[in-house]
Amino acid sequence: MVRWTEECPLEGLCPECGLRFEWRDVFGEPLIPEWWIERDESRLRFRAARTLLRSLWPVSFWRRIRLEFDGRLRNSIWLLVFLLGCFYVSEAIATAAALYDLYVNTRLYAPNISVDWRSCLVPFTAGARPNMLWILFYAACFPLAATVLPQTRRRAKVAWPHLTRVFVYATSAGLIVQMTVSAIAVAIVLVDNFTKPARFGASFLTFYWSLRLSMFTALGFLPVVAFSWWYACRRYLRLDHAPAVALSLAVISVLATFTVIVSIEAIKRFGFYGTFFGP
Repeated sequence: MVRWTEECPLEGLCPECGLRFEWRDVFGEPLIPEWWIERDESRLRFRAARTLLRSLWPVSFWRRIRLEFDGRLRNSIWLLVFLLGCFYVSEAIATAAALYDLYVNTRLYAPNISVDWRSCLVPFTAGARPNMLWILFYAACFPLAATVLPQTRRRAKVAWPHLTRVFVYATSAGLIVQMTVSAIAVAIVLVDNFTKPARFGASFLTFYWSLRLSMFTALGFLPVVAFSWWYACRRYLRLDHAPAVALSLAVISVLATFTVIVSIEAIKRFGFYGTFFGP
């Protein structure tokens, strides 16, 4: 068995660029998955749904998508744009649910309360909900953080289209999880209000889900994106020391997001000069 493995290896190594490949991809047809949205331009809706479902489990997804596949990256980018539109709609609905909960629970002892429903059109900063744009900034920091690892990328022959592809699918998986949690939370808020319309004061459960909804969805988004990047670094990008690289990208992304958040909040409170140059 050892001699057969040495004399007839399944994998080869390019003498020019150092890329590791399987000989079946050289002598046979590329095993591009039928369900992959980047395979061709036909049946895009069917392939988009299958691709999104499979991206939720990166272990099997990145085993099937290989670095040498010549996919149509623009299809995946348009899919992410569509998901961002759905994300905006879900956040607008979640904001409306939070405002409705606030109106129902305060109108009994504050009859003159008015609610600015137009804030639903800008849902990311409404009321006490944290700014959900930060989770998108966190996701975008992963490919940007890879710029500080040029030697690692050069050895693995990883180009920007490869990083963009990982960013698209990791972010898409996180958005699906986020929108699912948002839908469950909004359902809890509405059911609680419609079944008890005459109660006085806000129940703990409703307040918990409506005003702090973004925090809980972020708790689902952040690890999903990080886990997808970890397995992509291991199976798709084939980076040396993939766990350490993925951990470095995650730490850099978290620190960059936290730094920007703190800086913007400080500028809002103290002004630009007061924040960076003292009183």
